[in-house]
Order: sequence, then structure tokens, then C-alpha cells
Amino acid sequence: MGIFWLVIASAASASVARADDAPRSSRAPRPDYPHKSFSRREHGDGGRSYWLFEPAEPTPRRAPVVVFHHGWLAWNPGVYGAWIDHLVRSGRVVIFPRYQVDWATRPADFLPNTVAAVRDAFDVLETAPGHVRPDRDRFALVGHSAGGGFALRFAGGAHGALFDRYVSVAPFLHHAGDMVRKEAVEWAVAAVPRFTALCYLNALGVRLLQRLPVLLCAVPPERDCTASYSFRLALNFRPNLDWQRDVRSIRAKTTVLIGEADELFHAPAYGQLFEGLNERVSVQVLKAVDHTSICMKASAVIAIRKALV
Repeated sequence: MGIFWLVIASAASASVARADDAPRSSRAPRPDYPHKSFSRREHGDGGRSYWLFEPAEPTPRRAPVVVFHHGWLAWNPGVYGAWIDHLVRSGRVVIFPRYQVDWATRPADFLPNTVAAVRDAFDVLETAPGHVRPDRDRFALVGHSAGGGFALRFAGGAHGALFDRYVSVAPFLHHAGDMVRKEAVEWAVAAVPRFTALCYLNALGVRLLQRLPVLLCAVPPERDCTASYSFRLALNFRPNLDWQRDVRSIRAKTTVLIGEADELFHAPAYGQLFEGLNERVSVQVLKAVDHTSICMKASAVIAIRKALV
């Protein structure tokens, strides 16, 4: 993952914005929301495109930056509208990398696409007129679902110090034990035995079966979206198999959020398993929240903001 250093160390050529620069929201400011509105612009093309959200009314000269890593196929920032609105109007710039063109985008392209998008976003923010300049000393990574697993893995990796805050929302940790619900749910079911078998084969160097699905999603056939996660995809959007070692290696403040009613994961197990691993890492279980409603619930919005302070 050494290439991710380019997020901070260098910049690429700026893109041309495709969306209008008009403020997207105008509301009476609350005491904890110093900005009445924000601008929203889309930059770049394909998997390396991204959305850039900047606070306005008033427009700050400089602001902290949040890179928001979305869940599988949730590349429309509208899915996370409540979170983004909250983060930007409270004074943060949000970079939302698309990183996927569609369901067929190779997992191997996710990280390069994210790196390219963030590099370009920093170049735009630092050099283009009319933009909020980024505060490099206040740089956070927030991720949900697949993006949450990525955030946790990166936090415990070799370049985890690149961000000073991490928020991992509803991440997949490990297929064993009590963390994953083994019963079918309304919209998704994890093939735990298959995932376990493929882990053993992967450890033996057998890679031919990595395309097999291990997470099945209930989507209508007429919808243009994925019906499954492959083993390769699931493996790359989670911590390493020795996830406790990853957690112990985290050096930045990290918050794990999970809904009490999450359909895929046993939320109570998260708090128990993280206990004592790393004082920099905290776990919060949100009541009356599931895997998808966590994107809209006020309790999650408040928890994310507190985690970034």
C-alpha cells in the first residue's frame, strides 16, 4: 500500500468540475453547525472520479479533510446524505472517491482508483481558485460496510499514520466465532463454511476459486447491481486474518460503530472482542440501528462527529 503515501506527498493534475458550484443546502445555522450550506462538485472520470463537498456560508479559508470510503456499489453520495451534510456543515471538506465504475470493477483497481481520486482532490483544493484549502494536520478516513473494513485494515497497516482519525462503521472483521450471523436475513446471507474453506485453500496457495461468492444479496433481477461478494472482494475489504494484530498496530484514534440490529454481524461480540486490544480503539453499539439504517440515523451522525473531535 506504499502508493497511498502519494495522497500526502504529491499531487496530480486537477480535474474540471462537472457539477455546478451553487450551494446545495441553505438552512438556519444551529449552534453546532457554523455553515449554512455547502458546495458539491463532481470531478474526474470513471472509477477515478470523486465528489468534493466544501462548507459555505461562510466559506472557511482552511478546513479539516475527511475521505469517505463508501460500501460496495454505494458510489452515489446521496446514500450517505445525512452523514455528508453533517460533516460539511460542521466545517469539514469531504472527499468521496467513487473507486467503482460498476459491479464489474476489479477489486485490484479499488485502491489505485481511490489513491488517484484523493491525489487529484488535494491538488484541486490546494491550487484551484475558490476552493477551501485543506488542513493536512487534520485528515480522517471514514468508511461504511466494505469501506469500514478498508478503513480498519488501513489504520493497522504500514501507513496508518497518514490519517489522524479513523471511523469504521459496520465493518466485517472475521468469519469465525460469533461475529457473523449464520442465519439468513432479509437481504443478505454470509456463506461462512465456504469462506472458511477458501481461507484454508488461500493459505495453501490455491487461488483459482477466489471468484466464488461468499456473501449473497437479495436483489431483484431487473436491478443493475451485484447479487454477491466474491471471496477476493470480501478478503480485501476487511482486516487481515489475524485481525487482533491489526487492531493492536493502530496508532491513531479509531472508532468502530455498529448497529445493535445489524443483519450481518453480532454487535455485542464486537465490544467484547475489542476489549483490551488497544486503548486507541473504541467500539460503540448504536441501539435500534441496522446495517443500512445506520447511514440515516441521527445517533450515527452524532457518533461520527464525536469520533472526529
